[in-house]
Amino acid sequence: MSLTTADVVAQFERMVASMGVSLTLVGTEGTVATVQYGSEGDPTCDICVFSTDDLKAMLEEAFVRNNVGPTEVKFV
Repeated sequence: MSLTTADVVAQFERMVASMGVSLTLVGTEGTVATVQYGSEGDPTCDICVFSTDDLKAMLEEAFVRNNVGPTEVKFV
């Protein structure tokens, strides 16, 4: 089964939701996926929430691995 960009973002959203993080695909343009990032997690908890840089890198890797189109993530 082929995944879409929205599927990949939704998988990550389910993974981080319990940490107080929300991810929503806003749209794609060329190689860039714009993702709305929200965090209600505890900013002092190093293990509770992935850093935005780590999450961005993981999403970009998942996009490439699943060949969904975008190769870059822009958080808004």
